[in-house]
Order: sequence, then C-alpha cells, then structure tokens
Amino acid sequence: MSPKNSPVNKKHVAHLAKVRRQSMIIKYITIGIFVLVGVLIITGIVYTAGFPPYQSVARVNGENISAAEFKIMVKLQRSSLIRQYSQTLAFASMLGLDPNTDQNVSSQLQNITTQLAESNKETLGQQVIDTMVANVLLKQEAKKRGITVSDEELDKFIKENQFGYYGNGTPTPQPSPTAFELPTLNPTQRALVTITPTSSPLPTFTPALTELPTESPTSGPAPTITATLAPSPTATPFTLEEYQLAYKDAVDRYKKDFGIDENMFRQIFFVQPLLRQKVNDSMTADVKPVEEQVWARHILVATEEEANNAYAKLATGEDFGNLAKQISTDTGSGANGGDLGWFGHGMMVKEFEDASFSQAIGEIGKPVKSKFGYHIIQVLGHEDRPLTDSQLNTAKQLVITQWLTQAKESAKITTYNFWKTIVPLEPALQGQ
Repeated sequence: MSPKNSPVNKKHVAHLAKVRRQSMIIKYITIGIFVLVGVLIITGIVYTAGFPPYQSVARVNGENISAAEFKIMVKLQRSSLIRQYSQTLAFASMLGLDPNTDQNVSSQLQNITTQLAESNKETLGQQVIDTMVANVLLKQEAKKRGITVSDEELDKFIKENQFGYYGNGTPTPQPSPTAFELPTLNPTQRALVTITPTSSPLPTFTPALTELPTESPTSGPAPTITATLAPSPTATPFTLEEYQLAYKDAVDRYKKDFGIDENMFRQIFFVQPLLRQKVNDSMTADVKPVEEQVWARHILVATEEEANNAYAKLATGEDFGNLAKQISTDTGSGANGGDLGWFGHGMMVKEFEDASFSQAIGEIGKPVKSKFGYHIIQVLGHEDRPLTDSQLNTAKQLVITQWLTQAKESAKITTYNFWKTIVPLEPALQGQ
C-alpha cells in the first residue's frame, strides 16, 4: 500500500487540529498587539497634538470640560483684557493723562500687559479653568433645584438684556425702595451725642466676589460677577431689523474670530448668564433687605497703658467726644468725636465687632485689643436697619461665595495638567 494512500489515524488528526488552533491564537494575539500599539500611538499623537474633541482639561462630578471650550474661553479672556487696555488708553486720552507719566494709568496698563504675557499664561489658564469649574457646579446646582431656562425666557433675555431691543418700547427703570421706617433717637442716644451718625472707614472688611471678566456679544468685554443682578434696560432705540442684524453680525464675528458656532455662542453669552442669574436669585431669596446694625464711637490708642488711662478718665466723667478728638489715633473718626456711624456684621475686625454687638447702649466698654491697637467703645444704637443697594448686593454676593466654596469642597473635581501645554497666546496685544 502506498504511503500516499495510507489512512490517517485519529491521533494525527487531533494533533493537526491542535496545531491549527495554536496558530490561530498566535495570529489573533499578534493582531491584537498591533491594534493596541496602534491605538496607543494614535492616542499619544492626539494627546500631544492637542486635538480638543478628544480631550478634557477637567472633570467635575463626572462632567467633562473640553479642551476645545477651554481654548475658546482663554481667547475670549485675552480679548477682554486687550479691550480693557484699549479702553484705558482712550479714557486717559480723553482726560489728557499721559500713560507714561501718570502712575494710575501706567499701573493699569502694566497689570493688563503682565496678565497677557507668555510667562503668565498658566496663571491666566488657571483662572479660566476655575471659572469653568464654577460654571459647571452652578449648572449642576440648577438641575438640583429644578431651575431651567425656557425658550421664551432666553429670547427675552437676548433681545432686551443683551441687545437692548424692546418690542413694546424701551421701559423706564423704576426704583423699588425698601419700605422701612427708621426709629428716632431714644433719650439715651440724644443725651450721649448731638452729631448725626455717618459712616466711617476705620478697620472695616467688605466681602467682595470677583469673577473672571468675559466678552460681551454686543459691546466687547465686560466684567461679569457671579452675583450681579440683571443689567438695566438701555435707553437706545432699537428696531427689530436692527436687532436681527446686530445678532447676526455678532454670531458671524465670533465664528470668524474665535471659531464659535451659534450654539456655543448662545451657551456662553446667553444661556449660562441667564441660568446663573436664576440660580443666584434662588440662592439669595432669603437675604433680607434689613440687618442688625450697631451705631458706635470709639477711641483708638496704641498701647494698653494709654487705653487704661483713657478709660479711667471717661469713668470720672470726661467727655468721650472731646477725648477722642484729642488722643484717638484713628484720625478719621477722631475728628468726629470717634463716631463710626452704623455698621453691620462682617464690617469690622472680629474683636471690635464682638464687643460692639454685645455692649448695651450707652455703655463704655473696657479696652479691646485688635491688630489696630486698643479700642474703647461706646455703643450709641443697636437695631435692625435697611440695607443700601450696594450693601444688599454685597450680602447676596457673600451667600453665593460661601455656596461656591462649599460646593468645591464637596465636589469631585479632577484637573488634567496637560492644559498647561495648550493655553493659547492669541489674540495678542499689539507690540507685546
């Protein structure tokens, strides 16, 4: 029988099948390795080249902040700073000030130039990331509160608040004063002083909230503050056709200069600000237009010995106002007999505030030490008083600042440091 025609036994068949399986496994593993290496190479190229659609600069509670939007926001911030530079020059020129010799003007210009410098790009980039993180947290808070922006609200906001177009005519802003009746001075207060209580700037702390300036779609850059209320209507007449043309021009300009499509344009300039406004209004709904305040006067001296001597003189009946004029190192209030006017919580250093709010009207407290020296305080009034518009806005800003601090502390925020390699340096200040 020829070997060619000899039957193949089962053992040989099984061996051949095993060899084929092993060959296939090796083949698939080899292909898999090549695919994996290819993916890694492509990923590395994408990562180093900085293609924004495939990257995120940060992640906030599972929500990504894309590199594409980050770059756009940096460019908008740089554009805002450049516009501020030009406006400062124009303002100086209008007032006849020489930017080379006027310290205030040169300082402002230098500050802007420093922010735009290549050596400072990471600082600017970090500011943008911080702002974008805050915006994401605010959007997430809006979702928790069930706050949304309807098409009608958005349309009204764009037309009226951003472009100044009022279909039914430009409204006249009406003041809405807080209804509050101030009590008259009580007999104790009248016996203590004859001066009118006014504000004095001695050791004060005014809480303030700053936010990254952003571009305005209608008039260029304008500072945006998280707690800012809706802007007042403009008095400039605007027809529907003019509004439509201005809107289209703005969309076209930002698409050409920054690569922003209309959807992103609307998100950045209209949806986010309106949502922020609605969330801020919700957060500050319980902020009352009145607050507990104290009216006090004080004598400030440098040493404990001086304070004790002054306190002893007052205890024997020496006039508080006259002594304040003679020896108080706070010359601002000293000239008015030590009068500091009315102030609320958070306006004075803690030691001074604690003593003022705890003392009875008319009482001259024992010397209190602060970083400014030793204070002898006499409280002249203690009551709930209405806030000015500025004070009310400050109180609301403080609420929002505190919320943002707490939100950042409790959020899961991851920042990817590769953003430092993709911070754009355009647009650039001419000559920089």
